[in-house]
Amino acid sequence: MPKIIVRIPEELRDIAPTYLESRKRDLGPLKDALTRKDFDFIAKLSHKTKGTAGGYGFDELSVIAKSLEMAAKSQNPAEAATAFEAMQRYLTDVEIDG
Repeated sequence: MPKIIVRIPEELRDIAPTYLESRKRDLGPLKDALTRKDFDFIAKLSHKTKGTAGGYGFDELSVIAKSLEMAAKSQNPAEAATAFEAMQRYLTDVEIDG
């Protein structure tokens, strides 16, 4: 799978990797919540990611998180699973340029 290369503003280069690691740690709880159909938890966590990802330069992650949030709010497990898989792929494939 090709890597996703993201250019991060210079002032965020020291903290962006920590941000990504935190989002990767969110994947386990999100997967568990999908299994339980805990849409409230999924919506809250994906809303947080949607709001913060762009500020770190990860605009695509913000878009994916919005899709996950909307699927959770509509309580659509199939759409939520698809969005979760997209988030998981993104977090696996993303690399910071430089």
